[in-house]
Amino acid sequence: SQIRVMTYIIPSMVVSVLLNIPKFLEAKHDLVEYQDEDNVTQEMVIYNVTSLRVDPDYMYYYIHWTRLLCTGVIPFSYLSYMNMLIYTRMRQNNLSSVRSRSNSTKKQSNLAAILIVIVLVFLISNTPRLILNLTERSIHGSGAPTSSCGCDMTPTWYSVTISINHFFLTINSSINFLIYCSVGDKFKTVVKKYFLKVVKESDQKVCDSENLTHNVTDEAVVVVTITEDDEDE
Repeated sequence: SQIRVMTYIIPSMVVSVLLNIPKFLEAKHDLVEYQDEDNVTQEMVIYNVTSLRVDPDYMYYYIHWTRLLCTGVIPFSYLSYMNMLIYTRMRQNNLSSVRSRSNSTKKQSNLAAILIVIVLVFLISNTPRLILNLTERSIHGSGAPTSSCGCDMTPTWYSVTISINHFFLTINSSINFLIYCSVGDKFKTVVKKYFLKVVKESDQKVCDSENLTHNVTDEAVVVVTITEDDEDE
């Protein structure tokens, strides 16, 4: 029922919003001046971090521990445990010849397979993020590491992992549709029917538009013919 669904969705949304409120306070826009090629002073808006984001206590208690536990350890442990239970139940169902011929059991196995694949993609995609959270305090705990010349001394592997993390999170956000299409038979059937329906309606609209164009053209020809006849008379 809708009430039951909302009892799951609303608490999750509230917790997610509260957990991510500090993230909106980590960035700011700065207006900086620079000299262009003609030595003319220009202004440019850049994206920069706030003092909160580089605060050692904030990095330790929020970035390191809070996000590590709430978005890493707890979800990973829970999802891994539930996946093991689902996998064990699927194996038990496959060992039973009577259950394996049941349509309801096959449907449940299909849904379980989709869930397992989605969870595995989530675990793999979020692993680089957890690595960054674990190592950020040791690297940036006292500010950005710099050398005597003022150069950025952030390790190369750390910078590369940041790019990999962004790439994996993008994949995790967009790959669920492909998972449903590749594993869910019912989902593929529904998508196919919807696609064919859209194509059919589009073709019908094109045909109606062409017929309307032909009718308008025929009426214009008739009007022109009548006008020419009147002029001849």
